[in-house]
Amino acid sequence: MGKAAEVAQITPQSASNVLNKLCKKKNILQREIRNKYMFTHRVYESLNDNIAYTKDKDFDEIQAKTMIIEYLNKNSSITRSDVERLCGFSSTSSKRILQRLRDKEIITLEGKARASHYRLK
Repeated sequence: MGKAAEVAQITPQSASNVLNKLCKKKNILQREIRNKYMFTHRVYESLNDNIAYTKDKDFDEIQAKTMIIEYLNKNSSITRSDVERLCGFSSTSSKRILQRLRDKEIITLEGKARASHYRLK
Protein backbone atom coordinates (compact mmCIF):
# COMPACT_ATOMS: atom_id res chain seq x y z
CA MET A 1 0.00 0.00 0.00
CA GLY A 2 2.85 2.35 0.80
CA LYS A 3 4.17 2.54 -2.75
CA ALA A 4 0.65 2.95 -4.20
CA ALA A 5 -0.08 5.72 -1.70
CA GLU A 6 3.20 7.43 -2.51
CA VAL A 7 2.69 7.27 -6.28
CA ALA A 8 -0.93 8.43 -6.04
CA GLN A 9 -0.03 11.01 -3.39
CA ILE A 10 -2.78 9.82 -1.05
CA THR A 11 -2.86 8.24 2.40
CA PRO A 12 -2.16 4.50 2.75
CA GLN A 13 -5.77 4.00 3.92
CA SER A 14 -7.11 5.76 0.80
CA ALA A 15 -4.80 3.68 -1.40
CA SER A 16 -6.05 0.51 0.28
CA ASN A 17 -9.67 1.55 -0.32
CA VAL A 18 -9.02 2.31 -4.00
CA LEU A 19 -7.18 -0.98 -4.56
CA ASN A 20 -9.97 -2.93 -2.86
CA LYS A 21 -12.58 -1.24 -5.05
CA LEU A 22 -10.56 -2.00 -8.19
CA CYS A 23 -10.33 -5.65 -7.11
CA LYS A 24 -14.08 -5.84 -6.51
CA LYS A 25 -14.75 -4.32 -9.95
CA LYS A 26 -12.35 -6.93 -11.41
CA ASN A 27 -10.02 -4.30 -12.87
CA ILE A 28 -7.01 -5.57 -10.94
CA LEU A 29 -5.99 -8.83 -9.30
CA GLN A 30 -3.90 -9.18 -6.19
CA ARG A 31 -0.83 -11.20 -7.03
CA GLU A 32 0.34 -14.02 -4.83
CA ILE A 33 2.80 -11.65 -3.19
CA ARG A 34 0.84 -9.49 -0.81
CA ASN A 35 0.57 -5.83 -1.78
CA LYS A 36 1.36 -6.52 -5.45
CA TYR A 37 -1.31 -6.17 -8.09
CA MET A 38 -1.79 -6.66 -11.81
CA PHE A 39 -4.47 -5.61 -14.26
CA THR A 40 -7.05 -8.22 -15.25
CA HIS A 41 -7.22 -9.68 -18.74
CA ARG A 42 -10.13 -7.33 -19.49
CA VAL A 43 -8.01 -4.24 -18.80
CA TYR A 44 -5.05 -5.50 -20.82
CA GLU A 45 -7.44 -6.34 -23.66
CA SER A 46 -8.85 -2.80 -23.66
CA LEU A 47 -5.27 -1.54 -23.86
CA ASN A 48 -4.53 -3.99 -26.69
CA ASP A 49 -1.69 -5.48 -24.63
CA ASN A 50 -2.39 -9.19 -24.24
CA ILE A 51 1.35 -9.89 -24.29
CA ALA A 52 1.88 -8.07 -20.99
CA TYR A 53 -1.05 -9.94 -19.42
CA THR A 54 0.26 -13.32 -20.52
CA LYS A 55 3.74 -12.43 -19.31
CA ASP A 56 2.46 -11.33 -15.87
CA LYS A 57 0.17 -14.35 -15.53
CA ASP A 58 2.90 -16.82 -16.52
CA PHE A 59 5.30 -15.19 -14.06
CA ASP A 60 2.72 -15.64 -11.26
CA GLU A 61 2.28 -19.31 -12.13
CA ILE A 62 6.03 -19.91 -12.14
CA GLN A 63 6.33 -18.22 -8.76
CA ALA A 64 3.40 -20.25 -7.43
CA LYS A 65 5.00 -23.54 -8.49
CA THR A 66 8.22 -22.52 -6.75
CA MET A 67 6.34 -21.52 -3.59
CA ILE A 68 4.41 -24.81 -3.53
CA ILE A 69 7.58 -26.88 -3.93
CA GLU A 70 9.36 -24.86 -1.23
CA TYR A 71 6.36 -25.34 1.07
CA LEU A 72 6.40 -29.09 0.44
CA ASN A 73 10.14 -29.24 1.12
CA LYS A 74 9.39 -27.92 4.63
CA ASN A 75 6.01 -29.61 5.19
CA SER A 76 4.79 -33.11 4.46
CA SER A 77 1.73 -32.12 2.40
CA ILE A 78 -0.37 -29.27 1.05
CA THR A 79 -4.07 -28.91 0.22
CA ARG A 80 -5.73 -26.90 -2.51
CA SER A 81 -7.00 -24.41 0.07
CA ASP A 82 -3.42 -24.09 1.41
CA VAL A 83 -2.33 -23.20 -2.14
CA GLU A 84 -5.08 -20.59 -2.35
CA ARG A 85 -3.84 -18.96 0.85
CA LEU A 86 -0.15 -19.37 0.01
CA CYS A 87 -0.37 -17.98 -3.51
CA GLY A 88 -3.47 -15.78 -3.33
CA PHE A 89 -5.09 -17.69 -6.18
CA SER A 90 -8.71 -18.62 -6.76
CA SER A 91 -9.86 -22.22 -6.40
CA THR A 92 -9.75 -22.67 -10.18
CA SER A 93 -6.21 -21.31 -10.52
CA SER A 94 -5.02 -23.42 -7.60
CA LYS A 95 -6.47 -26.57 -9.17
CA ARG A 96 -4.80 -25.73 -12.49
CA ILE A 97 -1.38 -25.19 -10.90
CA LEU A 98 -1.64 -28.38 -8.86
CA GLN A 99 -2.71 -30.35 -11.94
CA ARG A 100 0.28 -29.04 -13.89
CA LEU A 101 2.62 -30.10 -11.08
CA ARG A 102 0.95 -33.55 -11.10
CA ASP A 103 1.27 -33.79 -14.89
CA LYS A 104 5.01 -33.08 -14.57
CA GLU A 105 5.14 -35.77 -11.87
CA ILE A 106 6.51 -33.35 -9.29
CA ILE A 107 3.69 -33.98 -6.80
CA THR A 108 1.19 -36.74 -6.17
CA LEU A 109 -2.43 -36.56 -5.06
CA GLU A 110 -3.41 -38.55 -1.99
CA GLY A 111 -6.96 -38.95 -0.70
CA LYS A 112 -10.22 -37.78 -2.21
CA ALA A 113 -12.57 -34.81 -1.88
CA ARG A 114 -12.04 -32.92 1.39
CA ALA A 115 -9.37 -35.38 2.49
CA SER A 116 -7.22 -34.81 -0.60
CA HIS A 117 -3.72 -33.41 -0.23
CA TYR A 118 -0.54 -33.31 -2.28
CA ARG A 119 2.98 -34.52 -1.55
CA LEU A 120 6.29 -34.25 -3.35
CA LYS A 121 6.95 -37.30 -5.47
